[in-house]
Amino acid sequence: MAQIVGELDQLIRNVRRKIGEVAAGEWQDNDIVDAANDCADRLFTKILLPANNGYGVYSANVTFVADQEYYDLPYGFVRLLEPSVRDSDGNHVYDDDVISRSDRTLYDGVWLENNQLGVSPIPATAETNARKIFYVRKPCPIHRGEAQAIAAASLTLAKTASLGRVLTRNNSYLGCKVQVLNATTNEGEIATVTAYTGTTHVATLAWANLPTGTISYEIMPDLPDEALPLWYASTALECLKNNDAGSVTKVRMLMDEVRDETNTLRFVAASRVAPRTAPDAQYLVIS
Repeated sequence: MAQIVGELDQLIRNVRRKIGEVAAGEWQDNDIVDAANDCADRLFTKILLPANNGYGVYSANVTFVADQEYYDLPYGFVRLLEPSVRDSDGNHVYDDDVISRSDRTLYDGVWLENNQLGVSPIPATAETNARKIFYVRKPCPIHRGEAQAIAAASLTLAKTASLGRVLTRNNSYLGCKVQVLNATTNEGEIATVTAYTGTTHVATLAWANLPTGTISYEIMPDLPDEALPLWYASTALECLKNNDAGSVTKVRMLMDEVRDETNTLRFVAASRVAPRTAPDAQYLVIS
């Protein structure tokens, strides 16, 4: 069957239209993906994060190890949000208060020290999903590849991506969405990664309908729809600025477009009502 048109295809098509190069020439597809990942980080850090309106908020259940006080934070971690109690509907909610990276004040039995999560009291025994935390993280780094294996509860990512790069740190893709672009059956399926083992490239997830055959997939960008126009424009501008083939006229036009889209996104972000709940917990097993 025909391969699904993924979000990476849409990104590359939009950027190529803006830089005036329909097919790969001065700019290879990987150049565009690398620039897009960098721009997504900056867009999130400079615009979405300061809006403090629930962008990039995730929850995780931390599994304790006996006699272990400190735990690594999720990949892409930016800030820890002060936990709160369940609301009247039974949902976990979080406060807007941000816990500083050097804050040793105890919040529901956890605190931050440098780049680790401290817990108190130190667990005497192992405990699965012992603490629920709310945190903000940067967008998932996007890539595309051919899966090494698939099962009902997992997908083994490519050893080497066909676009972008595959990360090897544990829980790199926690909370990221994977879309199957090509398969014998059930192409188009999307599932959320709930754990990731970097050494084996195995992503834990649950398929609604298990794809079969040779699996082509992509890690999808988790930017909100309202941020995509600025993402496309800033990626195109990044490509032109880093290559002598970029004309002065095109650079100026893209700078104007980026400025306009930045103002629009800032307005939308400032007007957005933050959700009081985070997405369903991703089970973060760390040791």
